[in-house]
This record gives sequence, C-alpha cells and structure tokens, in this order.
Amino acid sequence: MRRTVRKKKWKVNRNILKVLPILLVLVIVPFLRVAFWCIVMILIGAASLLYQQYFKYIGFELVTFVTIIMSVAFNPAIGIIVGCSAYILGQAAVGQITHYSLVTLAGICLAAILTSTINISSIVALGIVINITINIIMGIGWTLFGFNALETLYTSSLNVLFNYIFLNTLARFLVNLVKL
Repeated sequence: MRRTVRKKKWKVNRNILKVLPILLVLVIVPFLRVAFWCIVMILIGAASLLYQQYFKYIGFELVTFVTIIMSVAFNPAIGIIVGCSAYILGQAAVGQITHYSLVTLAGICLAAILTSTINISSIVALGIVINITINIIMGIGWTLFGFNALETLYTSSLNVLFNYIFLNTLARFLVNLVKL
C-alpha cells in the first residue's frame, strides 16, 4: 500500500507582508548610517597619513582621533575597525607598511578598548588620557623595535599636542553629529 504525502501550502499572512518593509527600513537605515560614518572616518584617518609620502612622520595623524570618536559614538569594535582600516589604508597609500605597523595597530586597538574602560565623562579628557597612554606604550614598543628613543619622544609629544587640538575643537561636535 502506497502512502501519498500531501504537501502543505504555506500561506503567508498578509499583515506580515505589510509590516516587512517597515522592519527592513528599521534595520537597514541604522546600518547604513553607521557604515556611512565608518567610511567617512576611515577616509579622514587615511588622508591624514598621506603627507608621509613626501615628508618624514612628524606626529600628525587623525587615526587615533577617529578611533576615539567612533569608539565613543558607537562601540570599541567599530572604533577598532575604523582605526585599523584607516591606518592600513593610509600606510598602504604611502607604501610604509612595515613590522613597526604592528605596534601602531596594537595601539589603535588599545585606544578603542580604553574608551569603554576609562570612566571619564568629558570626551576631550578621555581622548587625551587615552592618547598619552597609547603613545607611552607604543613609544616603548617602537624603541624596542629599534626606533631612536628621542625621535619617538619627539613625535609622540607632537602627536599628543595635535590630538589635543583636534579633540578640544572637534570631538564633542563630531560625536554628537555621528550619533544623530
């Protein structure tokens, strides 16, 4: 005796079809907003490194700045993605990816993680504390890799100064803009 299996027809509730576009918009729009700001910040960070193609590194970069902004505005994972992407893109553009880059990438990751662990309400103060901390740690790493200690101290000091200027003038505005 042969048994026939009856196939069930799936009925789609019409109400689900009406709500589905709204749900998609609620999910996709925030993702696109985050993706847009990630791309903008990656390009800003990478562009800040392009002068190294013509001049020696003088401590100016916005990679740490955009890492801190995106970590505070969203979360450390976004900050790590943006910071590392900006650094790699900028260094690749000027042809300077070396073993020293590992120290910098570790510092970028540390900066993003510290934004969630240090409890300081002011974005400017938080950024300065993080920038000083990672410059000390990266400075030790670069010196161990063979960089001149005085040159490292000089460029790290300038880096803290440049980041202080940008944090003091733009950080609050950018975090609020990105969070909109």
